[in-house]
Amino acid sequence: MIEDRVAAEQIGPPEHMFDIQDTLDLEEDFHGELVSTFSDPHELRRPLRHVCWLGHGHVVGAYADTQYRKCWDYATPSYLWDIEISSRPLLTLVLTSAATCIECQDEQSDLLISGHLSGGLALWDVRVGPCPVAQTEPQYDHPEIVTCVQWTLDEGGHEVFSGGSEGSIRWWDTRYLTEPLEVVITDVNSEPMYCRALGVTALEVNTEEPHKYLVGTQSGHVMYGDRMTEFPSERLQVNLDSRVYIGPVYSVERHEDCPDVVVTAGDFRLKLFSDELMHSAIMSLRPEPNLVTWGTWSPSHPAVIHATRDTGHVDTWNLQVKLGQSINTLKVCNEALIVARCRQEGDLLAVGSVKGDLHLIRYTDNTFLGDEEDEVFLDDLLGRECGREKQVTERAAHLGLTNSQIKVKVVDEKSLSDISIRTSEISASSASRESEEWEDVTGSVTSTKVSSYFDQKSERKVKGAKAEPEGQPEIEGKLEVEAAEVEAKAETKSKSESQRGQGGT
Repeated sequence: MIEDRVAAEQIGPPEHMFDIQDTLDLEEDFHGELVSTFSDPHELRRPLRHVCWLGHGHVVGAYADTQYRKCWDYATPSYLWDIEISSRPLLTLVLTSAATCIECQDEQSDLLISGHLSGGLALWDVRVGPCPVAQTEPQYDHPEIVTCVQWTLDEGGHEVFSGGSEGSIRWWDTRYLTEPLEVVITDVNSEPMYCRALGVTALEVNTEEPHKYLVGTQSGHVMYGDRMTEFPSERLQVNLDSRVYIGPVYSVERHEDCPDVVVTAGDFRLKLFSDELMHSAIMSLRPEPNLVTWGTWSPSHPAVIHATRDTGHVDTWNLQVKLGQSINTLKVCNEALIVARCRQEGDLLAVGSVKGDLHLIRYTDNTFLGDEEDEVFLDDLLGRECGREKQVTERAAHLGLTNSQIKVKVVDEKSLSDISIRTSEISASSASRESEEWEDVTGSVTSTKVSSYFDQKSERKVKGAKAEPEGQPEIEGKLEVEAAEVEAKAETKSKSESQRGQGGT
C-alpha cells in the first residue's frame, strides 16, 4: 500500500492529464436511440397520419384509416401526448370524423387546426377541452378527404389553407370558418376544372412571403403557387421537369434558416429544390432500396435531414459530413413509418407508423447541434449547386436542347445499345455542332458514334426523307430492309419452284 501511494505521488500533472485524455473517444458519434413508444389506445388500430409538437413536452397525433370506410364514423379520436407519460394520452380530441392531418399555430400556442376524412376542418383550443371550438360548414367542405393543412401566419396569424384529394386548395380565416376565402383548383390549364385536377398530398408556405406556396400532388408533380398573380390561371406553375416522382409526393418542407430551399420525399429518394431554380432539382440524395415516405429538416442543425422508410428505418443525412450516404440508420419497428416531425430543439424526433405507434428517437449532440459555420457551409453548397444547374440549363439552350428529353442507355463501356433523343427542333445545320459537344452534356457517349447518328439524320433531312416521329427509334429503317429482304427471298423461292414444276412436266 505504501509503495502504491508513493508511485501515485510521483505521477506529475501532465502525465495524469494524458492518461485521462487517452481513454476518450475522439471520433464524432452520430447515432440515435429509441426512448419511448406511444401506442394507439383505441381498440381498432389506425395508422398515425400526422404528428406535430405542441410546446416543449407535448406531441399531437392524428389517427385515421382511409382504406376502410367502417372506420370513418367509428374510430375518430386523436390524442395529445405528454412525452413523459406513455401509458395514456393527456387529452383525447373527439369529433364526428377522424382527423387525417393536424397542425399547431406555433409551438408556443394552444391552437390546433385539423383536416378530416369528411372534408371539413376543425379548430381546437387545448385549454378548453376535448371538443373543437369552431368547424367549417358542410356545404363548403372539401368534396373528398383533406390530406394536408397549414398555417400561413397571414391575416394576423389567423389564416390557414388546406388541400384535398379531389384537387383543390382552400384558404380559411379561423375567426370565420363558415366559408373559404379563396379556392384554387390544381389544374394548370387556362380554364381549371376538377376533372383534370391533380390530388393534393402536401402543402408548404413561404413564411417570408405568405402569398407563395408549394404543392405536392398524387401524380408526382411539384407546383409553385402565387396568390398575387393577376390571372387565376397563372396561380399555379408545374415544375418544368414534369413529374418529379413516379409515385405521389409524400412531403414538402422548407428550410427554416434558408426558406428558398425545399426538401421533398417520394419514391426512393429525397430531392432538394430552390425557388431560384424552379425547373429542376438542385440535388438528389442517394436512392434507397425501399420507399422513402417522409423527409423533414432538423430545426437546430441547418444541414441535417431525417427521412423515414416503409421498412421501419429512419435515416439521418448530414450534407456537411456525407453526401453519398446517411450518417445514421436506425431500425425503429417492423412496419412502415409514414410521418416524422422534429422538436424545435432538434434532439427528439417523433415518427408514426401504419399500426398507430408513435415513436420518440433521441439523438446525440453531434447529430443535432449546429453553429454558424454549418449555415455558411449550407449556403455555399446550395449556391454552388444552383450555379451548376444554371450552367447546365444555359448549355442546353445553347445547343438547342431546351424542353427536350435525352435518354442514353449503355450496355457496357464499348458498346452502345440504345440512343433515343427527343427534341423540339434540331436543324440540320446545327447537327454537326451538337454532335461535337454531345460528350460534354452526357459524359457517357463518344462523339464519333453520336456524330454518325446526326450525319445520317441530316442526310435524310437534306434528301427530303420523311422525318421520324417523335420518340421513335431508328430501327424502322432496319425493319424495312429486313422486310424487303424477306420479300425478295420469298419471290426467288416461288420462281425456283415454278421452274422445277415446268421441268418435271
